[in-house]
Amino acid sequence: MALRRKKKNIRHSDMAAPPSQSTVTIKVFSYTATQIFENTFTDFPSLKNYLEKDKELEHWIDVVGKSDKNFFAELARYFKLHELVLEDILATDQRSKVDELENCLLIISRMIYFDKSEQLINEQVSFLVFQRVLITVQDEWDDCFEKIREMLRKNRLNVRQEASFYLAQMLLGSIIDHYFPMLDIIADQLDQLEEDLLKNPSPDTTNRIQALKRTLIFLRKFIRPERDVINHLLTLNHAFISEPNKMYLRDIYDHCVQVNDTVESYRDIAYSLMDVYLSSIGNRTNEVMKVLTVISAIFIPLTFIAGVYGMNFDTMPELHSENGYYVIWGFMLLVGVGEIIYFHRKGWL
Repeated sequence: MALRRKKKNIRHSDMAAPPSQSTVTIKVFSYTATQIFENTFTDFPSLKNYLEKDKELEHWIDVVGKSDKNFFAELARYFKLHELVLEDILATDQRSKVDELENCLLIISRMIYFDKSEQLINEQVSFLVFQRVLITVQDEWDDCFEKIREMLRKNRLNVRQEASFYLAQMLLGSIIDHYFPMLDIIADQLDQLEEDLLKNPSPDTTNRIQALKRTLIFLRKFIRPERDVINHLLTLNHAFISEPNKMYLRDIYDHCVQVNDTVESYRDIAYSLMDVYLSSIGNRTNEVMKVLTVISAIFIPLTFIAGVYGMNFDTMPELHSENGYYVIWGFMLLVGVGEIIYFHRKGWL
């Protein structure tokens, strides 16, 4: 199994949602082709006043935290969002999906990563794509979007010249690409498990295999819908999605397929590791039984000789000989050494 190795132990427990911030923080990137502005808000009235100052700007409104229900109620009224859409955004366990709304696109994605305590986190990220505004809603700042923020600041790939959907698909691509480092960690764990199984299989190793299998099952559960989301966007006939957009979406779809195939192959490897464990345990048991059988085979004739001469019949050979004790010992040693030589030549030792 050709996998890279890193010494990193991860907790393969059930995936958890990150704790949402106690307050809502709104980071707003406003930009044109030639300039960009960054602002932070904590309430909706300030955000509303800012948005209405210059309606020629494109906006990316990045909302972190879901605890302030009043903020989201005002946001929904301002952008004319149905209450069911708001319910989907505020949930933490929505399946990845795409919904065509009257004035925007709703995209829900799953951002999965290892946190600082090495627990697998499953976070929901919601996208609302309007004509000139992109709204993202997530639980905390620990995300994979910083690279996109930097691209926006420096206008790489002409991101500021494009419409809001272009930025949305770049963020979606960042989420999918963020799966690869996580899969590298899992690959390292598989490699380490295989090495441990071959050197010193133990019940603890089987527990680690089972936990890893459970992690891979969770990943497969959430990665497949991501692929369906990208495929849905590719086939969607919507004014926001142009042909150049679809070229980028096809690249994201290829990455989704690659991630899904990798998870499937790692899952097969994890199942095969259990077979390796059972085979290793069986081999060790066979080796132990072989040694014990050889020892028993050596001592059976010696026990027989000692038993016969322990009966103390007066007519036994060498019973009254002055050196009879030493003769019997020599004979027994000769039989034992002869058996050892015979077993060695047969390849049993």
